[in-house]
Amino acid sequence: MLKIFAVSMILWGICVSVSYAGSVKILGLGALPCGEWVAVKELEENADVLISWVAGFKSGINFKNVGIGPQLGPSTVSVTKEYVDYYCTKNPDKPIVAAVQQYIEDIDKSNSQD
Repeated sequence: MLKIFAVSMILWGICVSVSYAGSVKILGLGALPCGEWVAVKELEENADVLISWVAGFKSGINFKNVGIGPQLGPSTVSVTKEYVDYYCTKNPDKPIVAAVQQYIEDIDKSNSQD
């Protein structure tokens, strides 16, 4: 049953969007509430989907920052998952993108490449 819920969450995440931080439109998994991530985070395939979404999100930031700002480095699976797990457990009503944004501010900024 948990696996069915996980697949449903992934499919719903692909179709969902939410406005975040003013006028930014977040698409896909990042728009889901953290509470949904906490409910299914133990399944390995969910972690893979999360890491893929984070990599795409960070790539979008890098694309936008070409020539005007630092480039974010790659994410390690374990650090990213642990950070999102921690943040989402404490903030179940916030969207997953809030966890990723905080991760970037706390972790990636110290590892960014000019």
